[in-house]
Amino acid sequence: CPHRTGDNARDMKSPMFAVFYNVDYEKDPKGTNYWRNRVMKVAKKIKDEGLVAYFGVSNRDEHSHEIQECGLSAGSDKPVVCAYDERSRKFSMQHIFALDTFEQFVRDVLAEKVEPYLKSE
Repeated sequence: CPHRTGDNARDMKSPMFAVFYNVDYEKDPKGTNYWRNRVMKVAKKIKDEGLVAYFGVSNRDEHSHEIQECGLSAGSDKPVVCAYDERSRKFSMQHIFALDTFEQFVRDVLAEKVEPYLKSE
């Protein structure tokens, strides 16, 4: 589960599940890894079932524009999630981040059960 940065975000494969929170390996490695480990737990389960998905953790401050483009708000301490499919469509997870809600969101996006987020004009 790589750390997505401004330099490598465009190089990530799809479908990509970007998880945004306060990623800071220098000042808060324990908190950073706490959320990353939860993402990894779901990622491993999905991949062990033979489903194709890619995951990355992103600093919410560095990627605030992405969060907004996905129709999300980074006001909580909990992570927010935006998924990108092979057609560059965006999907925003509307539920509060938890292992079960994140896993269900991943499954629903992969099964095309979630409507893409369309920015209103």
